[in-house]
Amino acid sequence: MFEMSAQSKGGRHIRQWLEDNNVRTRGDKTIPLSMIYRMLGSTFYYGEFEYPKKSGKWYQGNHPPLIDKKLFTKVKKQLKVPQKSKWGAKEFPFRRLLTCGSCGSVIVGEEKFKKLKDGSKRRHVYYQCSKKKDYDCKERYAKEVDIVEVLLAMKENLLMPTKDLEPGLRKDLKKQVEIMKLTDESITDDKAAPIYIEYALRKGSDFEKTRLVRNLDTKLVLSDKRLERDYSYGQTSNRK
Repeated sequence: MFEMSAQSKGGRHIRQWLEDNNVRTRGDKTIPLSMIYRMLGSTFYYGEFEYPKKSGKWYQGNHPPLIDKKLFTKVKKQLKVPQKSKWGAKEFPFRRLLTCGSCGSVIVGEEKFKKLKDGSKRRHVYYQCSKKKDYDCKERYAKEVDIVEVLLAMKENLLMPTKDLEPGLRKDLKKQVEIMKLTDESITDDKAAPIYIEYALRKGSDFEKTRLVRNLDTKLVLSDKRLERDYSYGQTSNRK
């Protein structure tokens, strides 16, 4: 939760992620938005607490902290961003899927709008080297539409084994199987997965795309504007 908030993910995105992974309260209820913000604002998670509250007396807890103070401070600054801006924070689902093949830096996303003759605008998304490892890196960008097409070509062998998938994704895949069985009783998870992958990549929300990326059994390398499978990452069966 803290890591997502530090990455500009809003409360609604975090709440959906929690629900998708079946994270619930002790009373077996979904975690409300108000509780998420209370947790993100609690110093207890990096090991300090004030007692009594508003007394100005701070103590170091004996419990092992879940996060460090640096991450807490980053989240605290992020939570000060106006709600409207925060909810509209840009989401680039394929960012963590890609690595720069020239310098090894992470990839960042960027959106641009092209004005059409009828006055409307068309959105284009690009992914390019962050240049964190090499400021002078000359690696070219990749279009999001091209990333989608590369993944679609791999859709038959793209996901982690079903048992390793996030609960929310397993639930959606199961629903996909049940729908398809209405017309074909022989449908299995393996046959339904590529169809769901195509739906998520072409028509899914940013959340569905981001969740899909978290469950992929591959990474991609951006090299000379081409997208290639990162074989150093390997498949689940070959990873420890």
